[in-house]
Amino acid sequence: MSRLPIYVGLTLLLMVSGTIPLHAAEPPVDFKRDIRPILSNRCFACHGPDEEKVESGLRLDRFDGVTHPADSGRIPIVPKNPDTSELIRRVSSTDDDERMPPPHFGGRLTDSEIAKLQQWIQEGAPYSKHWSFDRLSPPDREQLIVPALPGFESWQTHAIDQLVLRQLLKKGWTPSQQADKQTLLRRVSLDLTGLPPSIEMQQAFLKDNGWDAYERAVDELLASPAYGEHWARKWLDLARYADSAGYADDPQRTIWGYRDWVIRALNENMPFDQFTIEQLAADLLPNATDDQLIATAFHRNTLTNNEGGTNDEEFRNVAVVDRVNTTMSVWMGVTMACAQCHTHKFDPITQKEYFQVFAIFNQTQDADRRDESPTLDWFTPEQRQMRKEWLEQQQSIETQLAAPDPNALPDQRKWENQLSAQIDWKTIIPSSASASGKAPMTIDSSGNIRVQNDAVRDTYTIEWDVKDLEQLQGLDGLAIASLPHPDLPGGGAGMANGNFVLSDVRARVMDPQTKGVNAKYVRVELPGKDRILSLAEVQVFSGADNLAPNGKATQINEDYGGSPNRAIDRNTTGDFSKNSVTHTKSCDDPWWELELQNTATIEKVILWNRTDGNVEMRLDGARVLLLNDARETVHSYQLEKAKASQAIELAPSLEIVWSVASADYFQPGFEPKLAIDSDRKSGWAVGESVDRPHTLQVAVSPGIREKLKSWQRPARVKFELDFQSQFNRHVLAGFRLAISTDDKT
Repeated sequence: MSRLPIYVGLTLLLMVSGTIPLHAAEPPVDFKRDIRPILSNRCFACHGPDEEKVESGLRLDRFDGVTHPADSGRIPIVPKNPDTSELIRRVSSTDDDERMPPPHFGGRLTDSEIAKLQQWIQEGAPYSKHWSFDRLSPPDREQLIVPALPGFESWQTHAIDQLVLRQLLKKGWTPSQQADKQTLLRRVSLDLTGLPPSIEMQQAFLKDNGWDAYERAVDELLASPAYGEHWARKWLDLARYADSAGYADDPQRTIWGYRDWVIRALNENMPFDQFTIEQLAADLLPNATDDQLIATAFHRNTLTNNEGGTNDEEFRNVAVVDRVNTTMSVWMGVTMACAQCHTHKFDPITQKEYFQVFAIFNQTQDADRRDESPTLDWFTPEQRQMRKEWLEQQQSIETQLAAPDPNALPDQRKWENQLSAQIDWKTIIPSSASASGKAPMTIDSSGNIRVQNDAVRDTYTIEWDVKDLEQLQGLDGLAIASLPHPDLPGGGAGMANGNFVLSDVRARVMDPQTKGVNAKYVRVELPGKDRILSLAEVQVFSGADNLAPNGKATQINEDYGGSPNRAIDRNTTGDFSKNSVTHTKSCDDPWWELELQNTATIEKVILWNRTDGNVEMRLDGARVLLLNDARETVHSYQLEKAKASQAIELAPSLEIVWSVASADYFQPGFEPKLAIDSDRKSGWAVGESVDRPHTLQVAVSPGIREKLKSWQRPARVKFELDFQSQFNRHVLAGFRLAISTDDKT
């Protein structure tokens, strides 16, 4: 219990109370206590250690400077002869031209101060260093022994107690009686942990009558995590620690690892020399651990300023100055900052020595950067233990997986054979094909589709009337085969010198015999507080006709020029800067509404979302309502998660979702998976191999396959192929579709 004597001594000092002191003979003058304060406060400004400010060649801070003649030829101090000492004559003079300190500097010395100086010189004018610069020598134990006082025998057992008692008796004071056990435990608990003792600890201590009960209680408190947490606060104050960076904006930062390091160091009773080295120079230790490097964050608590226009180099220099001053203040107990501008007036520190220390710290990489770099990726001890256990588990699993399993070999061979088998694809003969850009499309008897297309971007709609429901119920995948032709640009299958970018593939099964919903109004509502409704376009289809542009659009309010008519301007661009997106104010439950010219049978509504600024999620949770002439809701649909565009089929239908995509070839950066990721800007392309046929294969997700098995209605499958990338005229001009009902898909 090596820490116990320190706290016992401190606690006993707090227990001392006094009585009226006894009169004693005038004690000898103590230079440190009685004389140095007078010289420091009244004389050192002109006659101190700062050689550039020394007047008359006289320095009063050292003995050899006062026993030789000054520039005036007179000896300032003649030991044991105050009457001939120039110092006494000058401080006692009533002549303002003679007396020291001069009137313009300060008032004259008091009679008691002059008397102290006279007594000091009479005693030989002994000099001594400030105690903080002098070698400490422990007192002779024999000199500490004092007569035993009845009731205070325990004061004789410890040197600190003896020293305190001796000083009390010198002053004629009597110590207080020892506190009772309950008070003593409370005091030491507050001292060590900052917390009162628990009821359980207090009860156990009161019942413990052993001679070392107090020692055991102290051991328990020192072993408590609260000990390190309490005393770490005091050190963290010295380290200028804070969880945030301070100054005007006070941004958060991640430095709590250093705080926890200090707490652990105290709780683990780290030796003070190690505690010092790791905070000041852990980065210079051989094979320093992360914990040791974290300790150097003692000096990452310097002044910072990230305001615009500040100079990083200026504040890097400020940080170095702060490190010098803080290091010397914390470890040496001196005000080193004074020597930054001049040699210290009171302590033996020159300005040159200040900047020698400055040079040690002027080698750091940080420079007041907003990102606090350089930083260290670091795990807490608990995280390191968890990581170690996980890595061991990973190694164990990898070892198991690396070992061949004889029981699995037959199944593996079966799976490999299935994987290498050819998939049976059946070309479909579509019943119709159309392009949103109105380009002519033809279908031959083999199912090959040709498009005479000059569109910049386009969307193809291919409908297939299912004759055999078993084909639909067993649908596993779709293949889109490009068909190069000599008559097409570049001899390829696309219009961009033979290339194309297929940006999205969609499919939906519907009942062709079921009509849509009769409605007069289409309304989009966005429930919730402080929400903004933005729409790039709303398309309302009856058959192949979009009825929306001929209707009348309104909305709850308007902001930033985002009028409701922008949603029916035939422009699906989702970039607000292109002036084709609506915008309401931030308000509760915003809405947008379209009134059609007449009640119509609506088969499909497509919502096009705003796509710039990463605000697509604003449309999450929107409701699409269809209202009749009497404004009664005849159909409603809710968007759980908004997409770039959302098609709402009003006849019974099932959207086919793809799980994976592959192709026999793809252009780098245009992988097959990009054709099913719902991102209209990316897609599958075949550049550098446009003159050869290539096939994109997409697999139906397992969940949809299960739903298709139960479809019993007449069926029509609507395939939509998007060519909406940023590359102009990258559209297909020759292709065919095929389906598979093969489990191998």
